[in-house]
Amino acid sequence: MENFWRKIAEYIPNFVTLAALASGLTSIRLSQGAQFDWAAFAILLAAILDFADGIVARSLNVESSLGAELDSLADLVSFGVAPAFLVYNSALYQFGEFGWVITAIYVLATGYRLARFNANSKLEEALEQDGQFQGVPSTASALFMISASQLADRTLTSLSNPVAMAIVTLLASFLMVSSISVPKLSELLRRNNKR
Repeated sequence: MENFWRKIAEYIPNFVTLAALASGLTSIRLSQGAQFDWAAFAILLAAILDFADGIVARSLNVESSLGAELDSLADLVSFGVAPAFLVYNSALYQFGEFGWVITAIYVLATGYRLARFNANSKLEEALEQDGQFQGVPSTASALFMISASQLADRTLTSLSNPVAMAIVTLLASFLMVSSISVPKLSELLRRNNKR
């Protein structure tokens, strides 16, 4: 019976990851329907679930290579494709093909960042032990994108909004693929607690 519950426990984090993936897919659908506030909320929900799946896996001691691969797939959709579609459908479509190229650059940068993380897992683990990431994580980049999109929609004109979002999208793409060291949130909180 203990083995049965152990098997069940192994699947729980994967179900949380799949829920994050479903949330990202839902965001894409909502973006296509011009429901941008709800699309942004779905990405935020995916980020919460992405955070939760790691906590669940570690607390149940059921981390696995399958879970890691599934997590990368969910991240590509939820934090690469979904925010790119949100920004494209809300602003960048006004640039025509050029807007689509900017959108594609963001998705490709997300895929590259995730692939680099997986390929260099030993290096990344060493950096994480020091409280650092190499390049901006895709989750943080997506949250930056949706925050900028929401702010631009509420404060900028219909002419300046796509220009601002093009700059934001290219900047976010560059920061993901860069090799700059980015402190983990847990490291920042730890530093603040020391003060």
